[in-house]
Amino acid sequence: MAFLHCYSWHMYCFMMVVGYIASKYGKIERNYTKLVIRFRRLMIPYISWTIIRGISLGHYSVIKILLDIFETPLYWFLIVQFIYELIVFGCDKDKVKWGTIILGGGGLVVAFIIFRTELLRQAVLYYPYYFLGYIYEKNETRLHTVVDKLIPLAAVLYPISMIFYSFKDRTIAVKRLKAIMQVMGLTNRIQELLVEVAYHGGFQIYNYVVVAILGSAFYFLIAKLINKHCIVVKQMLCILGKNTLQIFVISVFCYVTSFGKMENWVLSLVSCIAVPLLLTKLISNNQKLSKVMFGI
Repeated sequence: MAFLHCYSWHMYCFMMVVGYIASKYGKIERNYTKLVIRFRRLMIPYISWTIIRGISLGHYSVIKILLDIFETPLYWFLIVQFIYELIVFGCDKDKVKWGTIILGGGGLVVAFIIFRTELLRQAVLYYPYYFLGYIYEKNETRLHTVVDKLIPLAAVLYPISMIFYSFKDRTIAVKRLKAIMQVMGLTNRIQELLVEVAYHGGFQIYNYVVVAILGSAFYFLIAKLINKHCIVVKQMLCILGKNTLQIFVISVFCYVTSFGKMENWVLSLVSCIAVPLLLTKLISNNQKLSKVMFGI
């Protein structure tokens, strides 16, 4: 249950936060120096850890490693983020450049239609959420008041929205949908039609729009409460935040390598937390290794 709740919004929320930070602190627009720094920060760990992951799977040939890097990458969120930042580079620093954002999104859609790779699918999927965060920061004064009022309401609606959330298996969501339609007294024909629509894209759109936005609002409300009332927790998160990228990259590797493969899933889960923290510390202490593995 906890996994489903976190999974339902985590990447959408992550992309919104990244877009907001890119706008507020990145200063990438028309800045070649910043773009080079972001390339090193995102693409070096992307390539390094993708190769490590490929070798762990027995992918020793150049072709297999190139496929790992460009077709079905484990660390897709790093290269996707850099693709977005290339589009941000073409924007203006002080205002939203809608033409650049729309053209960038359209270009990604066309590229996905032509090449149909998983990497491009992810880039198209999260594009609106990244630039939702980016645009929100650019229009900070006008949107803050409205959003601050809507977030508590959206956060309350989020647990209710999970009634129809479906992850892989849609059977339970369909049963709940049918039960509600029966209570409403809808005819069998209409019920069959709505179930058909739900199966062929309806649930996916619902997850992508409704659950993602309400779930992100739920997270933002929790984060706001922690920032205001839980000083100790806030300080702990700030300490972890200094090495967020390093910890997350290693955690992903540990997760896909061990989780579900160890007999004791608790031990597997611990390895996804303890091992990344330890490895991050060891790698960060070696300047040359840190540059190769994390670009810093």
